[in-house]
Amino acid sequence: MRKLGSISMIVLAVLLVLVIALYLSVDLIAKSMISSAGSKIMGVDTSVTSIDLGIFRRSTTINDLEVSNPPGYQHDHLLAVDEIYIEGRVGTFLSSSIDIPVLTLTGFDFDVEEANGKMNVTEVVEHITSQLSSTDDDDEDSISLNIQRLEI
Repeated sequence: MRKLGSISMIVLAVLLVLVIALYLSVDLIAKSMISSAGSKIMGVDTSVTSIDLGIFRRSTTINDLEVSNPPGYQHDHLLAVDEIYIEGRVGTFLSSSIDIPVLTLTGFDFDVEEANGKMNVTEVVEHITSQLSSTDDDDEDSISLNIQRLEI
């Protein structure tokens, strides 16, 4: 009986360590996903310095978001934001109907420029459209986004 109690305690301790490790790494996983998915969808490097999903709070904070310019433009980036504050629980973002009460952008820098007869923002939007366009007209997977208040 004592051996069963020792094994149970070891299993419980291992599970506790795994839960703590997952909690501590969830922000790093989100940071990596934003950078890789953003870069793939937009066709330009996308990065963030840090993200705090605020699992036990009602807010998420993203620091130092930068969307690079396509090649051939003067500025390094198309978009840079020092801090993005999103009011709402993490579960809100997992729904097909995303309702954000407050979205605050601090240090917002959006550089629109033209080179070789084309706008940088047009190139990025065209790439996004090509990545997200669907061949079928099915709206089952559509996502609605409602931002009640945007502060810049």
